[in-house]
Amino acid sequence: MFRLAFPLLLAATTVAAPSVAQTLSVDEIRALVTERVSEKDEYRALLQDEDPERSLAAMQIMLGSGDNDLQRMALEQGLFSPNPVVQRTALQSFFASGAVLNVMLEPGEAKDNNYFQRNIASWSGSIDAEGRGHLSLLTGEWDEASSCWLYRTSNGCFVRVSDANVMLNLWNSWWSMKLNESGELTGSGSMPNVATAVTAVAPVAN
Repeated sequence: MFRLAFPLLLAATTVAAPSVAQTLSVDEIRALVTERVSEKDEYRALLQDEDPERSLAAMQIMLGSGDNDLQRMALEQGLFSPNPVVQRTALQSFFASGAVLNVMLEPGEAKDNNYFQRNIASWSGSIDAEGRGHLSLLTGEWDEASSCWLYRTSNGCFVRVSDANVMLNLWNSWWSMKLNESGELTGSGSMPNVATAVTAVAPVAN
C-alpha cells in the first residue's frame, strides 16, 4: 500500500506545481492594474485635448481602430460631448459599424390600440408586460445617393445623422431623435392607424 501511495502523491504534487508557479502576487497584480489604468488615462487625455481639432482627430482614429475598448471609450467621449459636431461624428461611427439599435416604444394613449401591437408584431418586435413595444433594428450599408444608412435587411433608408438630430425611418415615417444626458436617443413619431404620437427611446452608450 505504501509503495502505491507514494507515486500517486508525487504525481499529484507534480501536476499542481505549475499552477502555483503561475500565481501572481498582490504586488504584481497591483502593478498590472496601475499599468492598465495609466494606459487608459493616456487615451482619455488624447480625447480631452484642449485643441478641439486634435481631440476630434483622436476620437476618429480610435473609433476606426478596430479595438473594442478604444472604440467604446471614444464613442462615450463623443456622445457626451457638448460639441454637436463631435456628437455627430460619434453617432456616424456608431451606425457605420453596423450597430443594432434597440428601440423601446411607449404607446401612451395608444396602449389599448390593437394597431399599436400589430405594428410592433409586423416588424418582428415584442410587447412587454407594461404594454411597451421593443424592436431590434439592424444597420446596413451607407447609401450615398440617399445620404442614409440602409436597413440591413432591405434597401430602404433607416437612419440619417446631422448636427441637429438623428432621423429614424420607422413605418415609412421619419422620427426625430436627440441624444439625452444618458446617451439615449429619444423622440417621437407616428404609426399607421395610431392617432396619437408614440415616444421612442434607444440607448447608444453602453
